[in-house]
Amino acid sequence: MGSDLLGQTIFAVNIFKYSVTNWEEKKPKLLSLLDFSDDDVVQSKLPQHTDYYSNQGRPPYFKQWCEILEEDLNNIFQQGDVITPLLKNSTDTSKWQLWSQRYNNQQYHSCHNHGVGNLSCVLYLEFDKSVHSPTWFHSPFNDPFTGYNQEYVPQVDEGDIILFPAMLLHEAPNNTSNVKRTIMSFNIPIG
Repeated sequence: MGSDLLGQTIFAVNIFKYSVTNWEEKKPKLLSLLDFSDDDVVQSKLPQHTDYYSNQGRPPYFKQWCEILEEDLNNIFQQGDVITPLLKNSTDTSKWQLWSQRYNNQQYHSCHNHGVGNLSCVLYLEFDKSVHSPTWFHSPFNDPFTGYNQEYVPQVDEGDIILFPAMLLHEAPNNTSNVKRTIMSFNIPIG
């Protein structure tokens, strides 16, 4: 007599979503920090507006950003055991990276990753889910039965933060609308 067939998930990749508290109050404060008039879109030939290269991932508004989101960052760190136990040692913001990107019509960010050793995060600052698509994630391995690449598109709202392993391939799909899509990305070193 046979036994029941038992399944086990291996090699799972988790991402997390957090909704910023008091979003309507914080959104205008965060937007006021941004200035894309002197960005890297021409210099880097990237198909989006960004302040990443000009600021080396450390913009002049970093401290104000931390102050605006202090309550939310603390909430995230209080759940460090859920995300990764290694995150508990990452509250020192001196090694964090932060940058912002804006996508106008026909702008996108192709598939990429942020290397290893970080938790990467995307805050959806200006995001209209009726016309915008959130970040697309790609599996680090193809489907073992079909060989196809697996994609995942989370359900997000403006004011949400998605947190994920930095090495996970992801992209910002083409903005096909005339409504600007703005995000703030940050990397938190783990370990």
